[in-house]
Amino acid sequence: MSLELETSDARIVRVNVFDREKRPLHGANIIFYLNSVPVGAVASSHGFAAINFPSYLGRLAVEAEYAGLSLRVGVEENDLVVALQLNVTSNLFKPDAPRIARCPDGTAGQPCVECRFGDSVIRVCG
Repeated sequence: MSLELETSDARIVRVNVFDREKRPLHGANIIFYLNSVPVGAVASSHGFAAINFPSYLGRLAVEAEYAGLSLRVGVEENDLVVALQLNVTSNLFKPDAPRIARCPDGTAGQPCVECRFGDSVIRVCG
């Protein structure tokens, strides 16, 4: 499944999560929000994720969680890539679970999943 959506106003935002030494933070959970509502996530990521959504749906925010720490930021309208850095050492915990993209309703997929948000479709990939 590709990240592309069949809509002319789709917006793709890629997220990279790093440890304090700027290495990809394997095992980080990455959660996407539209208008403060969770719309999809990647659990046990490899330090990256992406979302594709119709831009008219509202303001995007992204959160990274790892080892009890979290960081949530708003994404500006012109941002294509967001980098989050958590003050931890990479691979503090070895994730046993494979990375999995998940919707709030429990629908899941690898590497991508399509989530419903009202009458729209959002694609989350990890």
